[in-house]
Amino acid sequence: MNIEAIFSDETPYFRYPYAPEKGETVHVIIRTWKDDVDKVELILSNKSIKMSNKSQDFYFDYFGADIFIDSRLIKYYFKIYKRDKVLYYFKTGAKDTFDGQKEFVITTDFNLPTWSYGAIMYQIYVDKFYNGDKNNDVLTSEYTYLEKAVEKVHNWEELPKEGDYRRFYGGDLQGVIEKLEYLKKLGAEVIYLNPIFVSPSSHKYDTQDYDHVDPHFGKIVFEEGDVLDLVAEDNENATLYISRTTDDRNLSASDEKFIELVEKAHGMGIKIILDGVFNHCGAFNKWLDKEQIYSGQKGALENADSPWHDYFVWDENGEYKGWWGHLNHPKLNYEGSKELEDEMIRIGKKWVSPPFNADG
Repeated sequence: MNIEAIFSDETPYFRYPYAPEKGETVHVIIRTWKDDVDKVELILSNKSIKMSNKSQDFYFDYFGADIFIDSRLIKYYFKIYKRDKVLYYFKTGAKDTFDGQKEFVITTDFNLPTWSYGAIMYQIYVDKFYNGDKNNDVLTSEYTYLEKAVEKVHNWEELPKEGDYRRFYGGDLQGVIEKLEYLKKLGAEVIYLNPIFVSPSSHKYDTQDYDHVDPHFGKIVFEEGDVLDLVAEDNENATLYISRTTDDRNLSASDEKFIELVEKAHGMGIKIILDGVFNHCGAFNKWLDKEQIYSGQKGALENADSPWHDYFVWDENGEYKGWWGHLNHPKLNYEGSKELEDEMIRIGKKWVSPPFNADG
């Protein structure tokens, strides 16, 4: 059996309609080498469907079968027979045995915008893309993150090191703006930005504030000393970081920089997608406020009566749970807080609505 010739996926070439609704019928196709197999079965959770050889070309046979959509989630895989040999085909490829591999999935009532079908997407990890504004760079020892001082990297050719999440290369949204022509020439139709919301890490998967672009990626319009009431007197390293990342002037200017990026990208026919990290936030987040950055607010770590207490998962000892045990990534508790769910829906709507107008 020619294993390399066997193929199916979840694109419209091998499954249609792409986004079915409950009550519709989906046609599923798998390709094999021409005249190479005896039989193909489509295996659902509760039944097996014999697939018929629908068509041939010079190299391949195309087997098809129909699935009636009677539930919100349907999983399937394929069994391929040739004499006494049986192969199982999953999303991860062909296997000799069924060993819990990833099955194909049909989810009903899930629609993607038509512009996303087949679009060429360029993913940008902002800090390491291009430094367009050196005035917003993270400075060496500007603050402490995970018990060590952050560092500004001066040599862009330097390889990543251990703890690279606290080492900053200076890439920012201005850098993306300045490279839009370059990206357009590459053929990029969509830019997918890694997280850009306020966060102390370079990867920004531990969100501090979902409502604003991080000024180190956006724009800093004032420095330490302009807002004395934000100074943390017992943490000298935190002084500059707090003034840069919590004052409305920097946050507003950074949000405006994102608006500028979207407007210029749209003017060139390029879409913008944001990475919203909603499974967990950061320990710096005002909801938990482990670092006590947000003076006067009732972070859930220090206040059991905080309005955000139920946003987190707590054990019997009163400790919050982190994503995969990482306490700088507090797990968010959607099952226990309708208010959290509503808040995240609000945040999502905000960024895809005017004046921000992200495309997803």
